[in-house]
Amino acid sequence: MDNRLAVNKQLPNQKNRAIGIAILVGFTLVCLTGNGFLADLTDRFAPGDTIAFLMWIIVGFIFSQGALLTLWLSLSSDKLGRRSMIFVAGVIAAFASWLLGFLLSLDLHSSFRQQIDPVLFQLGILPVFLFGFSIPFLGIRFFLGRQLVRQESLKPEKNSTRPRFTIASLMILTTVVALVGGSVELTRFGLDSAAESRWYVSGICLAVSSGCSLLGIVPMVTGLFRETRLRIWSVVILFWSLAISVATTAIFHAMNAGRIPIRWNDESTAMGLIALFFLIGSMIGLIGIRLVGFRLVKI
Repeated sequence: MDNRLAVNKQLPNQKNRAIGIAILVGFTLVCLTGNGFLADLTDRFAPGDTIAFLMWIIVGFIFSQGALLTLWLSLSSDKLGRRSMIFVAGVIAAFASWLLGFLLSLDLHSSFRQQIDPVLFQLGILPVFLFGFSIPFLGIRFFLGRQLVRQESLKPEKNSTRPRFTIASLMILTTVVALVGGSVELTRFGLDSAAESRWYVSGICLAVSSGCSLLGIVPMVTGLFRETRLRIWSVVILFWSLAISVATTAIFHAMNAGRIPIRWNDESTAMGLIALFFLIGSMIGLIGIRLVGFRLVKI
């Protein structure tokens, strides 16, 4: 009887599951819609235009999509094949929604090179960001031995095997690094033709995405996937997100020699808003995953 009570206590509430599914579906629809409108907003962007605020929100949500997809690929306890299928489907859907909006916003009088270069650049830089997001998550999986496990798994430590960094893992990682390195060559269509420029920009993107994942998403996962106090941790993480946003704005403001006044299209404000909505979007997605019934468990 005691074991049954413990099992029932661990199983996710059906109401919470329904709320979690609704959050994930709604968040997905909002993100795909935002992806589609980004190119049109970029074309309409002008200095001092308040439409920039909406554009930075969408950019932040785009980064959150990448972080959530790589988190699922890196930490889920599902088989690698299933994780990879969901990850690839999510990446294709996100990119296709942006590409559709980009194609609809094209200027028919522009040259083919002007039309195709942004697409090739996005294809080149996207794997770099995704790989950067995944680095801290892979550390959690292989070095801390933790995975996202459904609550229906009563004793995941017996039903699952502890993830180990094997020769096969090394081969997969080597292949991924080679593919990411190869994709960097596509960024030359949106940058200077010099190889140093491509690798410099890609290195910055890799460092930024890894840092955002480590400082922003890892604390969220640690807090939100505990058994209790979801509301308290949500408030704590929200304030943490605001602190990171303010710090990002202050850093870029200082780099711009304290330029005043700060406007919506100012670089420091843009970076702060992107950081804020990247973290807010990630928190929304993680809360949905948590309510559906996943927990971060040491295998």
